[in-house]
Amino acid sequence: MRKTKTLSRRRRTARRVLIALAALFLVNHVFLIGLLFPIQAIRRNEEQAGTGRTAVVCRDWEPNFRWNFLAYLTENENVTMLSGTRLTYLGWMDGFGFPLDCTEEAPMHCGMWTMRVGDRMRLYVFGRIDGPDIVRLKIQGSWVTFGDDSDLPTGQTEQEWVLEEGDWLEKDGRRYFLAAARADAEVSWSVQDFTVIGYDKYYYETARVELEQGMSSFVE
Repeated sequence: MRKTKTLSRRRRTARRVLIALAALFLVNHVFLIGLLFPIQAIRRNEEQAGTGRTAVVCRDWEPNFRWNFLAYLTENENVTMLSGTRLTYLGWMDGFGFPLDCTEEAPMHCGMWTMRVGDRMRLYVFGRIDGPDIVRLKIQGSWVTFGDDSDLPTGQTEQEWVLEEGDWLEKDGRRYFLAAARADAEVSWSVQDFTVIGYDKYYYETARVELEQGMSSFVE
């Protein structure tokens, strides 16, 4: 008798677990909320961008910018993508995804993404390096600030990174980079004139990409 009761309890428990999992699946895929893991939100970004499945190269978390935000650099043979996700009371939510098309042959594929949260700004420059002779990158650029009551610029901030091969990332035999900068954004700003330059081992320039503002995000 005790064995029969124990089996009945186990079956009821298993049934409840299955019902809960089915409900969670429904909430995830129909209502687009309740994601338990950040990578689920990145998969959602892939679906929206039509990139196919990508592999994670690295993550970036800057708590002083936004404690509940993660940026993911992901890749496959055809795409390099930077996308974000944030943790809310509804679970992990998919954010913006900016894919770079890497199907055309080129020594470098590069992109830029800026985010603003309140009085803070986060700027990313990222990409894939396909040129075998490139061993060094220089990223140069600036952003201009404007006063609240004026259309005239009030200042300009210069930004420069130098990334050696040891600073790069590798996945599936391909080379990637991710550079990030944080700035106060108490006044209006405009990103301008960012360039990625590739150098060979003799420090000769072999590739140059003039970046356009790929995506700008304002997050509550």
